[in-house]
Amino acid sequence: MKVQLSMLPPAAVFVLVVSAIIGTLIHPLDSNGLFLTQKREEWPVQAKNILLVTAHPDDEVLFFAPTILSLSRKAANGSATFYHLCLSYGNAEGLGETRKRELGYSLDILGVPLQKRWAVNHPSSHSYQNSQRNVVEIPCAVIHTRLGALVTKYVSIVALILGKADVFAYRAMQRLENLIILVLSNWYPEILTSAIPRSPDADAMPVFISGYKEYLTSLLAMQAHSSQLVWYRWLYLLFSRYMWANAWVEVQSQA
Repeated sequence: MKVQLSMLPPAAVFVLVVSAIIGTLIHPLDSNGLFLTQKREEWPVQAKNILLVTAHPDDEVLFFAPTILSLSRKAANGSATFYHLCLSYGNAEGLGETRKRELGYSLDILGVPLQKRWAVNHPSSHSYQNSQRNVVEIPCAVIHTRLGALVTKYVSIVALILGKADVFAYRAMQRLENLIILVLSNWYPEILTSAIPRSPDADAMPVFISGYKEYLTSLLAMQAHSSQLVWYRWLYLLFSRYMWANAWVEVQSQA
């Protein structure tokens, strides 16, 4: 006897959906987590030194916690070296020294060592209106910055559902991709064989997805920013997809 989803009571359907979502969040995942690049006839190049630049204290949690937690794990096992630079103390309300201290507590929780993090008062990042995106050129293999007006959208419960759907869809597509590669490699090995084996991660979009443990760690890190924990930031922590997933794109230099 076949049981159709429409025959199940609403409570059972709800439990099934929630169970499927939670099941996808047990372990963190990443795609191209070491920022591999590769041309057609060259071996893949892996980023060894990765610097994340943020504009203000608490940006590291509100927007980049999945990235920082993943790269901190990679740094701990020696596969990469990860650094963090904050370009402002966030002194808009006269709380610069307090927020700088809170940033240190937060990065301790996120796993960034003291000798691999810095905070400076860059003159162009005191105000949220100065710039929306900047690229800083310094000698590191991969540098991503997002400065200024990253507008916080405090959205409804729909955003929470969509955020979890993104995570679920990504994991499903990753499993499907692995299955396709496995079938092709067994049935048609010549398709995937080349003089230089191509890394499946090369040139793929870097994506970092937190599991529920990483999400809880992010919440603890945000609690270190006690001066910023007004009521609407709790809404952000509950509903923002950035607390669960970061997807990166390359910004080409205009020079």
